[in-house]
Amino acid sequence: MTLIQHIQSIYRLLADDRLGSLGLFHIEEGRVVTPIADDALSLFAYRSKRADEVIPHSAIEELIYAIKASNGYKGINHIGFCYKTASKEGAVKAIAKEASSKGYSVYQEPSIDDAAWIFVGNLSDVTSPLLEFLPHEGKTEDKWIDYYLPHIQFDIDTGMTPEEIEILVKEIIRKPFTPYSIQIDGVTYIQRVNLGCLEGVNLMLDISTNNRDINYRKSWAKLA
Repeated sequence: MTLIQHIQSIYRLLADDRLGSLGLFHIEEGRVVTPIADDALSLFAYRSKRADEVIPHSAIEELIYAIKASNGYKGINHIGFCYKTASKEGAVKAIAKEASSKGYSVYQEPSIDDAAWIFVGNLSDVTSPLLEFLPHEGKTEDKWIDYYLPHIQFDIDTGMTPEEIEILVKEIIRKPFTPYSIQIDGVTYIQRVNLGCLEGVNLMLDISTNNRDINYRKSWAKLA
């Protein structure tokens, strides 16, 4: 599969077309179309140096079906695009301008890493799926940089515990360091599965745990 085919396949497996209905995300003529860019992949000027290698489609399919059959699957929380930019501030302003011109609101979640966490959509319904843009500025000596820059993440909401997700992932995806726990103050909010890399773009499946409260979105700063 090509990168665009793989993105489309994962999106179809999740079987949640709310982003499409909201006009936030669709795939057309080999492009990932969003309100921010007619081809979101064009944001990825910097590409990972990882060799093309992805978890087999059959394993991804099995994992997603198992999650959907488990405790409290709620669908897509957001689809995110993390990429390197010359100016994080400039990128945030451009996202806000482009999104607001098309009638979408823009929010920023506080972060302590090198990327700005910007969300596009509408939170009049706090459960609505969003797009996330994470412009990343500056040089880094992180040896893992090519494993997370750039990446597309499919973030899904579940009612599963961190332990339930870990057991399930390890049964199906037999890879070292998989899943990777994303924690704050020792609490696991996300179990991340790195699905691999294609055409210099990493693909992530972020599986939320029952520790994440979607109402936290209400505390985000509205930029536009």
